[in-house]
Amino acid sequence: MLALSASHSPSEVTFLLIDFKGGSGLGPLAELPHCVGVLTDLDGHEIDRALVSLRAEVRRREQLLARADVPDLASYRLGGDRPTTLPRLILVVDEFRVLVDEAPAALSELMRLAAIGRSLGIHLVMATQRPQGALNADIRANVTSSVVLRVQSEAESLDVMNAKLAAAIPTDSPGRAYLIRGNAAPEEFQTATLAGTERDSGAGHVTVMTAEEFLTNPPLPAARGSEALIDSADAAASFIELARTLWLDDGGELPHRPIAPPLPTNVPFPGPASPIRSSGDPGPVRRPGFRLGIVDLPEHQSQSTVGWSPPDDGHLALLGGPTHGRGTLSAGLKLLLAQWAADAIMPAYILDADGTLASAASHPLAGAVVGPGESRRAARLLARSSEEMARRLAASSAPTAALLLVVHGWGTWVSAFRSGPYAWAEDLFQDLIRGGPGAGITVIVTGDRELVTARFFASLPNRIYFPATATLESRLMWPAVPKVRAIAGRVIASGPFAAGCRPDAGRSSPVVPPSKDRDDGVGMGQTRYPGSTGSEYDDGPDNEASDADTFRVAQLFEPPPWAGPAMTGDLVGTEARLALSFRVEALPDRVTVRDVASRLLASAADGGRAGRKGRDDGRFWIGLAGDEPGPSGIELPASGVAAVLGAPGTGKSTLLESLVALNPLMSWLKPDKETPQEYWTEIHRRADAGTLDRNAVALADDLDLSTSEVNNALRDLNGRGWRVIFTAGYGPLVQQRVPLAMQARLYGKGVLLRPRSLMDGDLFGVRFDPESHQPAGRAVLIGDGTATWVQLAVPEPSALSRKDAKGNAPEVTPEERQG
Repeated sequence: MLALSASHSPSEVTFLLIDFKGGSGLGPLAELPHCVGVLTDLDGHEIDRALVSLRAEVRRREQLLARADVPDLASYRLGGDRPTTLPRLILVVDEFRVLVDEAPAALSELMRLAAIGRSLGIHLVMATQRPQGALNADIRANVTSSVVLRVQSEAESLDVMNAKLAAAIPTDSPGRAYLIRGNAAPEEFQTATLAGTERDSGAGHVTVMTAEEFLTNPPLPAARGSEALIDSADAAASFIELARTLWLDDGGELPHRPIAPPLPTNVPFPGPASPIRSSGDPGPVRRPGFRLGIVDLPEHQSQSTVGWSPPDDGHLALLGGPTHGRGTLSAGLKLLLAQWAADAIMPAYILDADGTLASAASHPLAGAVVGPGESRRAARLLARSSEEMARRLAASSAPTAALLLVVHGWGTWVSAFRSGPYAWAEDLFQDLIRGGPGAGITVIVTGDRELVTARFFASLPNRIYFPATATLESRLMWPAVPKVRAIAGRVIASGPFAAGCRPDAGRSSPVVPPSKDRDDGVGMGQTRYPGSTGSEYDDGPDNEASDADTFRVAQLFEPPPWAGPAMTGDLVGTEARLALSFRVEALPDRVTVRDVASRLLASAADGGRAGRKGRDDGRFWIGLAGDEPGPSGIELPASGVAAVLGAPGTGKSTLLESLVALNPLMSWLKPDKETPQEYWTEIHRRADAGTLDRNAVALADDLDLSTSEVNNALRDLNGRGWRVIFTAGYGPLVQQRVPLAMQARLYGKGVLLRPRSLMDGDLFGVRFDPESHQPAGRAVLIGDGTATWVQLAVPEPSALSRKDAKGNAPEVTPEERQG
């Protein structure tokens, strides 16, 4: 190889070194300007990658010869100056016995490449120290020339050169060898060496002799004392440095590399992307999609940036283990959401099973970030998303802004849905997967084996596999993906966004290739390799794999920090804000009367119904409820009865106090705790006399513990047309102890304070979804046959501290009534 390098320039001869000794054999030659790559200790994936790239090199050379209209490399060079230099490529395999033993298919492919590529200037040189048994029929049929140095036994010599000559080479004649060309007789020769003594390598000690003299003279005496032998690697280093310096100083360019360098193990995020405008498009600038990492393109002998565009490429699935840290599935999701956070162009709704994405909740385009343990809210989010999809599909007129739905940890969510009363949420998600693209809704979903076995998995066109964190059990469920080393951030991508990647046309920094059918530079449809000549290695239409069957190895970018103008809303325009068509927020854990009153005033300023506090409205505000928490209350018609049920200490008395504070324009009938019977007797007398306000509402606390006289008085009062709101405890005896309970059941109006089981709602016969962890003041509002979770308001601390000796709060002042 050094002799060829000394007599031929890199524009004439190049070497691709394949060294199975870990680089110790051919590694020192890597710095030669002729060397276009060194492959060492190849595993299965690296061997396949190298073979794919070499097939691409065959195609490239075929295309160059076809364009020049010449049959072989010799004719190509005779044509004078060509736009592309095409040197001979010599594939040098050190210790090819490893290929014979461990990868015979790869060796056969190398032999095939060399046979096909001979006229294209591709040649194969193989070396081994253990030739016996390594020379199979394929090698003997395709290799016509051999160089045989001294071997250990006559049997090895006979196997290699059909003669015993190589076994008879003296041990004191290193470098002595035989050259066999085809069927010609073996030719004995002495190979040249760079090794020598320090005296030989010094100035003024050059000995010139003919080849015959060198071969016939006795060998040089062993070095003594200061005449120590110089290591061949050290001697080669000076020659390699000289050759490289001379070539580059003369303006020579390093030759084309048939195999791209290995993917890096750590790729920092490249920074903000520049907006891309369509050619000739006077419209608004479109921002690029999400940039994921560097993808390996062995069939194009290069690497490029891989990206994903939600509205154009479709849904994306991330598959791997549940671990956290660098290069894991969670880190891959953070890479996507960090870009969304820094430069958002669409609203996002996030189901976060492990809480790693909680920081996204503050983003102005985050419609919801549902954390672990919020199964009811997660199901509600999927229901609202399904409603939004149906609305968009029904409209089908003007284009709708894109919407992103992120489900992190599908296995956790589906287990929560199935173990509770939300099994229907799984079907809603499946509908969103299938119908979402037509409505501009794109899904990112992460998971492990539960995701791979899901019914909708086949409808996820784009997938990123994380083999480094996946368990063996989950990988058994994966398709036949390439085997890669367990490197953090090393992934396998498949789908339209991966199949459409193309090289960057020689640009120094990898970029997302421009699309043939859109201008955002992310992803492409698969196209035929240009200039195809019909080679057996050609990717013709019949040989193209589908997007789903195309697997590419990639290295993900390191996630950028969660920062950017969009975090403060600077880049969120009016159109993007309008795209946030709904929100699904969590109910607050504590709400005061002042909080509800302020929202009522704001609604009144906007002309909303919630702001009307007339005496005849029939609605009594009690707290906040809904996906976008707003004032909520009991709608009670004339003669209506509402039951507030709750266990001791759940806040029944507090609810009655909040009713009075939140509805100050109403006339309330509420006794003190010590003399309820005398109070209701007096109220009954005033009703008989006709002096009692017909719009007044009676409030009775703990009616199930009151006397029969009190219950009868209230029943008679309600029978005359007055509305009654009473509190009682849970239990089957409520209907027996409280005659008005049947009236509450008839009207279907009530409140369940912190219910623990479905039996707590038996009085109304309405199903609701129990919550395991309920803060103080959490309740279920029953009305019109539906159950709605509500956070009840509590009186202001100042009002509570001013209770009189009987435990009654003072009358609310006009200033407090206005919040």
